Amino acid sequence: MSQPTLVKGGRIPSPMVRTTQGEPCERLREIVLRHQQTEFLRPIALHTVREFERVAEVASEIAGDGLVLDAGCGTGDSTRQLALLHPKHVILAVDRSQARISRAKQALSGLPNVIIARANLVDFWRLSLQSGWHFDYQYLLYPNPSPKKRQIKRRWHAHPVLPTILKLGGRLELRTNWDIYAKEFYSALELCGFPAKLERFAPQQPISAFERKYLESGHPLFRVISDLMDAGTEP
Repeated sequence: MSQPTLVKGGRIPSPMVRTTQGEPCERLREIVLRHQQTEFLRPIALHTVREFERVAEVASEIAGDGLVLDAGCGTGDSTRQLALLHPKHVILAVDRSQARISRAKQALSGLPNVIIARANLVDFWRLSLQSGWHFDYQYLLYPNPSPKKRQIKRRWHAHPVLPTILKLGGRLELRTNWDIYAKEFYSALELCGFPAKLERFAPQQPISAFERKYLESGHPLFRVISDLMDAGTEP
């Protein structure tokens, strides 16, 4: 059996996204507009309420120009880059995995403008909105595909929390190595009245270990960017 060709650094290349979905979901418009017109009523988990209260207290003690959210921060690689990119902002690094958060705390020690939280992102977004927060920047980074067609509702743009994300404002940026994910996300923003930009790009400085791995493996990378002003229109 032949051995796989290694990429830079001696690593095995990451496989491309495997899916039978060849184009954006035909039900996307229906799903997005339904979520815009209904209220998301799922109870918020108590553990996330407690963690949010802790984060809010710490954030109030840090002098910063505003808030940046690293949604699904993983082990903190992207958070470190965002802290360097936005040195005058408070960076909120949120992930649900205890193992990943433990590694992030080690990797990000010594960065005074970073707050790390283990929390359910859906509930964290909802609590942020209930508390009157506004984000200057929101980042949705890799890995993000749920590539099976039946998994459409697991993607952020087809989730009931999307209206909450949009109301929290700021500059929203999604990065992915799956073109359909990017196209669907772009379309969802447009359906909600927020002009967006979809582009293929090659970062000079990868923002995370995932982005570096995908780049070195030859994957096409895409990003969707939208400034979430008050220009959003009701469908």
